[in-house]
Amino acid sequence: MKYVTLFTILIAHVTTSLISGPGPEPPIATFDHSKSFHQMTGAGEISGQVIDTLANEPLPFANVWVMAGGRMVSTMANENGFYTLKLLDPGKYDLHVSFVNYSEFVILGVVVNVNDVTWVPVKLSPNVSDPIVILPDWEEPVIFPGHIRPIQATEIEYSPVGVTELIAVSHAGVYHEDGSDELHFQGSRSDATQIQVDGIRLQGPIDLPKTAIQEISVYSGGVPAKYGDCTGGIIVITTKSFFNN
Repeated sequence: MKYVTLFTILIAHVTTSLISGPGPEPPIATFDHSKSFHQMTGAGEISGQVIDTLANEPLPFANVWVMAGGRMVSTMANENGFYTLKLLDPGKYDLHVSFVNYSEFVILGVVVNVNDVTWVPVKLSPNVSDPIVILPDWEEPVIFPGHIRPIQATEIEYSPVGVTELIAVSHAGVYHEDGSDELHFQGSRSDATQIQVDGIRLQGPIDLPKTAIQEISVYSGGVPAKYGDCTGGIIVITTKSFFNN
């Protein structure tokens, strides 16, 4: 009797499927290529706090945005005035901050570095007579507490030496022998040095024109775990994009 009941249920299921047709197709897995590219190459961020100059208090819910490659990347400050713009390619951006009945604040040339956060505090004034206040080019801080200071495009382009020599003379603990393309970190062998160009591991010497490089970040100690197993140093090279100044 049990087998007859199971057979009856099976026949009913097949008959229902033939009448109603096949069921919905399983969902197709999608892959966000743009996000994975940013994560692979190491995007940067702009963060800060918006302050009311009169009350000298945080200004909540201000609008903050930049133009990145023809698209607007925007956010809104939280209740404490803090904001963060994420997934920005390394380069320079004009930062816009606005609020109702306040002058729009524009800071030109804010530099974003790979895998780093650029801190930009903003002070807004309730002055509707001057609708837009434009500041000159943002001044990059001399000291980067807790951060790796990358070698910028202008330093690379106008350097009298090659890229390999520039890395050696700019960082302590990095040795370069004249006439050689090898770099030694903290006495390690040259094959222990890992070189990455736009997130792709490079085998061999750095053979890139200086005008094509946006920035170079060098880790001679305290290597981040995301770069994997490495007993020497890490050289992270980011090339220029079409939208870099």
